[in-house]
Amino acid sequence: MKNILSIVAVATLSLGLLSCSKSGPVENAAKDLCECLKPVFSDMEKFSQALESGDKSAMEKIARAAGEVGEQSTNCMQSLQERYPEIGDDMNLQTQVTVRIKELCPPPEIFGAIPH
Repeated sequence: MKNILSIVAVATLSLGLLSCSKSGPVENAAKDLCECLKPVFSDMEKFSQALESGDKSAMEKIARAAGEVGEQSTNCMQSLQERYPEIGDDMNLQTQVTVRIKELCPPPEIFGAIPH
């Protein structure tokens, strides 16, 4: 009987520790989404810097490339919707992913005041 109680206690503790770890679909989806958003965030940051410096040619170059970057990011995000269908159907999980993205790869602040 003591062995069974010990096994149950260890199993319960292990499950508790696993549930507290930063793994699973929320963490993985957030990391994957950050990878999808890197090029977009990078261009936003570059555009903001070009705007601040008044570099119109840099702004035009970034704007021209934005379509391709946006399409790549859209394709990336669509593949993640297929990889993590449980998140697409659960508002609570979507909120958790959004919070985690803001921690892992916060969007750049452009034009001084885009709320996060």
